[in-house]
Amino acid sequence: MIYIPDDIKDILVGILLGDGHIVKRSVTANSRLVYAQTAVAHKEYFDYVLSFFISFCAKNYIPQDREMLDNRNNKLYKAVSFTTMQLPCFNVFKQMFYVLNVKIVPNNIYELLTPRGLLLPIKSSSLLICKSSSLLKLKIHLTRKLITSVINY
Repeated sequence: MIYIPDDIKDILVGILLGDGHIVKRSVTANSRLVYAQTAVAHKEYFDYVLSFFISFCAKNYIPQDREMLDNRNNKLYKAVSFTTMQLPCFNVFKQMFYVLNVKIVPNNIYELLTPRGLLLPIKSSSLLICKSSSLLKLKIHLTRKLITSVINY
């Protein structure tokens, strides 16, 4: 059985608050992590995140580059993404972060987050863009928790 080390779990929790997604192909399948960046400027950050999860990808895995059309504004964007193998170790994160296939912030997020996990969503573009007051409150609280963790380290 493949296990996720604690330091990688910390990072996984962080990216699930941003651009990371856990998906299942069917009800009986195992889960997998999908991570994508749409800004070429974030390629270095993408590679950094991939470095933590490459061992969960198929042998000799190559990230996928593609172009995506944003139907909201008819703009074409370049994206880079990676997808891990379907593994039982990702199932618990699917259960924690999704209700009826809709991504949520778990009630115990403050217990799950660590300083390492906090750094990734703060750097991630999708959490920096706060579209709702609840997301903004979460970002402010996470930033406070990060500062407190660093001071008490």
